[in-house]
Amino acid sequence: MTKTSKETVYGVEKGCPTHWTLLRFVLELLILKAKYGWSDCSFNDLLHLLSWVLPQPNSVPANTYQAKKIISPLTMGVEKIHACPNHCILFRGETFKSLDKCPRCGASRYKNNDLYGGDEPSTGKKRNKKGTKKVVQESQPPEDTPLGNDAKQRRIPALVMWYLPVTDRLRCIFLSSKEAALMTWWDDERKVDDDKIAHPADCSQWQRFDEKHKEFSDDPRNVRFGLSTDGMNPFNERMSDHSTWPVILTMYNIPTWLC
Repeated sequence: MTKTSKETVYGVEKGCPTHWTLLRFVLELLILKAKYGWSDCSFNDLLHLLSWVLPQPNSVPANTYQAKKIISPLTMGVEKIHACPNHCILFRGETFKSLDKCPRCGASRYKNNDLYGGDEPSTGKKRNKKGTKKVVQESQPPEDTPLGNDAKQRRIPALVMWYLPVTDRLRCIFLSSKEAALMTWWDDERKVDDDKIAHPADCSQWQRFDEKHKEFSDDPRNVRFGLSTDGMNPFNERMSDHSTWPVILTMYNIPTWLC
């Protein structure tokens, strides 16, 4: 990360501005990729074109994988947690982590597919009308695939909750001296008007919380969150069965125009 933040895309002696480091170059390109929905194939072609056009030698990544590898230290983790399709439980923790069925409603943790039918993987043996077993050759995945012949690896969860760990994001904020200073804005720089409520800190609920949790309120860096959630259909289809319910945490420590 230190190397890519100092290395320019191509030689300074050939006219490359010093502020166009490899890290900034890749970040700007990936932002455009996400903003306009470029496919990996189109992004690969763009990188190939840039590597030809820019003076040689240059440090333009060969493909999307190499570009994302450069910024990998900056990425923040995403935890995918299996959930009951009827929204009863999350399959996590010592109690539910190893279960294949919901203990409340009995729903299968996994979808039915060609190798997994909810309870046990298919053996490929069926009975004919006379009652004798008839062995049916079951399809096997190619040996060179990472799935191998293990049916359990083909299990597809019926419902997955994506969790973006809050701690990782807070850590990134406090690692930046500029952003860390903003975390105490509500206490240091907020203008207080006794006649107006211009910030949640002016409300009686905030003040009652401080009185009840004195140790927490003594340090203005402690994070105050507002939690909200609402359902939405990201595909704008009225007949779609898909829905998304984001749970959003808003920090009230920072200036109101950044919240």
